[in-house]
This record gives sequence, C-alpha cells and structure tokens, in this order.
Amino acid sequence: MAPLKFCANISWLFAELPDFTQRIYAAASCGFQAVEAAWLYDCELQELQRARKATGVEVILINTPPGDVKSGDLGLGAVPGREKDFREGLDLAVRYAKALECKRIHLMAGRIPVDVNRSQVAKEMETVFVHNLTYAADILSKEGIMGTIEPINTRITDPSCCNTGEGWKAKYQATNGHLSLANNGWKPHTQHFKVFAHNRTCSDCPGPR
Repeated sequence: MAPLKFCANISWLFAELPDFTQRIYAAASCGFQAVEAAWLYDCELQELQRARKATGVEVILINTPPGDVKSGDLGLGAVPGREKDFREGLDLAVRYAKALECKRIHLMAGRIPVDVNRSQVAKEMETVFVHNLTYAADILSKEGIMGTIEPINTRITDPSCCNTGEGWKAKYQATNGHLSLANNGWKPHTQHFKVFAHNRTCSDCPGPR
C-alpha cells in the first residue's frame, strides 16, 4: 500500500497563532508538506504567497467564502437569493487559489435559512446549488481547478447545514467516499468531469468513518 499523506488543516491546527502565514510556517516546522484552510481571506495574499514559497508547503484546498458568519451564514452555494454573493465569493476564491497554486476549491453549500423548515426549501436549495455548481464548473474548468462539495452528516455536525449531497448519495453510486456527479447523471456539460463530492462524514451512518 502506498504511504499515507497528511495535510494540516490550519483553520483548526496551530490556532494559538493568530495569522495564517504563521500557521503555514508552524505546519512546515512540524513536517507537514501540505496544508488546507477554510478561509484565508482576512490575510494579505502576498504574505501568504511568501510563506508558501519560503516553506515549500503545498496549499491543497481552500473554501469559498462563507458569507456573513455573524449573521449565521456558512456558505452560499445553495442559498436562494444569494447567487450574486456566491459568484463574487467564487471570484475571490479563484484569485487566492491561483496565487497560492491551490488546485481545489470547496464550494460550500450553506445553511438552511433561519426559521425555515428544511422540507419546505430542500428542493429549491438543491436547484440553486446545481445552478451555482454549473456556473462554478465553467469557471473552474477554465482555470484548471477542481471544485469539491461535501455532504455533511447533520446528526454529528451542524443540523442547519444544507445537506443536498445526501440525496445525491442516495440516488447515485459512490466509490471510496466520493460521489462523481458527472458520471452519475449530473451532466450539465461533459467537460465538468472534475466536479465531485467528497464525503467527510457518511450521510447515512451515525458517526464519522
């Protein structure tokens, strides 16, 4: 079996250091050759570039911006009425990804709107999400960046997360925890083969794998 490769999620590790550039150096000093992060957008891009180049650490994944976290946002991809915000966030994520030579962007779906029943908005949110994924796939395929999505287990993570991926997982065949949208009926354009779902915690089991 090939040796396992690990990356440091510097959104959670080295949290005693206030700046992501410092966390990149810390990860490198601990022997990590790669890092990922949720949101780097409060950091100066040039400083992040310098840290990455100085350490030789690879940035393997970043998230699209979450929106207004203080107001309850945690991603905008599936949120009705926020399509413009999602596209602006995608543009920012692509700019950071290109500058950091990062080849993967997690396209965050978001949360069920406050005081709204999940069953009332599930279909609309899935429609919005697919529309935004189609738009993002066009952008990312031109930039050579892979877009990822993440079905969330709402029983052990955030119960308000939009878990549209659970329906896809039920409908389409998954392999090794990954759900290939392009190869399982989700074919807005044939060139979107790089858009896939990563299943961090199995959506139909009581805990993480």
